[in-house]
Amino acid sequence: MATVKAASKIASVTVLATPPHNISQDQCITYLALSSRPIQSNNAEKRHIAFLKVHKCASSTLFNIFYRFGQQRHLTFVIPRQGHIIGRSTAMRKRKLFPPPGNKSFDIACLHSIFEKEVYEAYLPKDTIYVAIIREPINRLVSAFWYYLTHFNIPYLRKIPGSDPVGTFLSEPSKYEIKDVYYSHTNNRMALDFGFPPQHFGNLSYFKQYLTLLDSRFDLILDADLFPESIVLLKRKLNWSLKDILYIAQNKQKKKPVHLTKLVTSKAKDFLHLDYILYNHFSRRLREEIRNQDESFKDEVENLRRVQLYVARFCIASGSHGMGKVLVVGATMWNQEFRVDFCDCSYMEQKEVSAVKMMKKSIYTRLKKEGPNEPYFIKLPM
Repeated sequence: MATVKAASKIASVTVLATPPHNISQDQCITYLALSSRPIQSNNAEKRHIAFLKVHKCASSTLFNIFYRFGQQRHLTFVIPRQGHIIGRSTAMRKRKLFPPPGNKSFDIACLHSIFEKEVYEAYLPKDTIYVAIIREPINRLVSAFWYYLTHFNIPYLRKIPGSDPVGTFLSEPSKYEIKDVYYSHTNNRMALDFGFPPQHFGNLSYFKQYLTLLDSRFDLILDADLFPESIVLLKRKLNWSLKDILYIAQNKQKKKPVHLTKLVTSKAKDFLHLDYILYNHFSRRLREEIRNQDESFKDEVENLRRVQLYVARFCIASGSHGMGKVLVVGATMWNQEFRVDFCDCSYMEQKEVSAVKMMKKSIYTRLKKEGPNEPYFIKLPM
């Protein structure tokens, strides 16, 4: 038994040996999807969530948090019948979705979709908490550029010449940018995901008015550049447990050298003008919210960082030889004692496409058993 001594106000972390068990990651994930026993949880936790999954803003990591939370409680997700996104150029459209089962309504929307206020409000309960995430725009663009070039070989990115294609692109975006904004991974993508119409991208006064609508609708907009602080705020806003908000980073790209001169950086900021307005506005709002937290907030963030570090190390080990071990995280003023086992690691490591397949298995099973809630579904718009 190995014990990590905890600092004041920081959870103790202990690795215990347990009887070995013969279970695979796939079996763990299937159990999460199809278990007939939802976990017990506190009555005060918020269960109705609209998460706007903004491209390349640590959104896959956050998706995994919402996915685990909902699956473990048998909540009903907004799930597309085909693929793993709700909509490339729209929000929810019922002809593309599974209906909720039995007498249920939708509880959580957390897959890629364009934000449309009226549609989201029609599909989700009135007490839904609206959450989104942003990222410094040039960093977001660089991450998106390499991700979609490396993993999907996107044609317009592939055509950009030179040893530093990001710098080449940003030095003259109009030369390389594609016309269909909805298929672009570079053109003010955050503003687009937040629902601002591309035909008005040149209208700054209209965009600033649109920010007022977003301000009034979203309860919390996180910042990928302040991720631990954002996650603790999320935990507090939703009244979730520490175990609920643990994570293993998803779709994290290896950094490639990008050399941006002052001139190119200036051109990039002009090109990403809407994303910068949006980012600066909501980053200020988040930082103000952090400043307004009580004195224990910094200690709670440090507690998360420490626990997260040991959980990540444990999960790396559990994938190979740690199946007969469990990680015990001690109680603090912010969390009860809890355990992390091999299956918990499997859930946190699960990729989005695989997770959506499991979400579909869950809804297939529930619809077969309970039937669809047709009266509710028929009344939904679009």
